[in-house]
Amino acid sequence: VHGQLAGGVTRLDADGAPDPAFKTEGGVIGDVACAAVQGDGRILIGGAFSRVRGMDQCAVARLKADGTADAGFRPSLTGPEGFEVAVIRLEPEGGIVLGGNFQRVAGVPRRGIARLPPDGSLDEGFDPGQGVEDNFGHVLDVALGPDGRLLVAGYFTRFDGYDRPGLVA
Repeated sequence: VHGQLAGGVTRLDADGAPDPAFKTEGGVIGDVACAAVQGDGRILIGGAFSRVRGMDQCAVARLKADGTADAGFRPSLTGPEGFEVAVIRLEPEGGIVLGGNFQRVAGVPRRGIARLPPDGSLDEGFDPGQGVEDNFGHVLDVALGPDGRLLVAGYFTRFDGYDRPGLVA
């Protein structure tokens, strides 16, 4: 960005120039597909990556406000080869909703969608049932409704036992 190495994630000032205070050392090994900024300035990133700022971390990670890795945030996601987190949405009460083509979070089946509390553990109270049932299904977007419900969009035809081509609420 502007002739400087960005390491996969950088922060720009209001004029579009890279923020010199934002650390990019160590980079990201893989692709970053999405980001969300928490109220305290920490930055969640999702994608198809295996390392962030020198730390082994797969598909979702959190950076501190200065751009360094937050080693205290270590969600465990698994899925098919090359799986990704394609969308991150922050809920008003602090929950983190992830969408993508992962299959498990913290060893628990969560096909394509999951919710984490701010510490990165699995919110087991959020249970999408079978989730995305298509073998190559993929959640691409999530909208948060004012009533707390989620609208989920993506490449899928079935979701939790129901025919729902591409959209489920």
